Amino acid sequence: MTGEELVFVGKAGCHLCLERAEWVRAAARSRGLRLVELDASLDPALERLYGRRVPVLLHRERVLAELDFGPDELASALDRLIA
Repeated sequence: MTGEELVFVGKAGCHLCLERAEWVRAAARSRGLRLVELDASLDPALERLYGRRVPVLLHRERVLAELDFGPDELASALDRLIA
């Protein structure tokens, strides 16, 4: 399922979002997945949906990981996605 698109929703100034974005970029790249990064603080609809839950990683609007996810949880979610 390589070439699938992931969406990472974070917020400017969110230290957790910055750290998780680095992990997500590397994990997506290594699996051949495309990544779109969005800032919830710039989009009222995203802020309503995910504002208190960022960082959030989505695939086809389904949440794969959110908040304080770790590298193992991220790897498992992405490996299940491409299996």
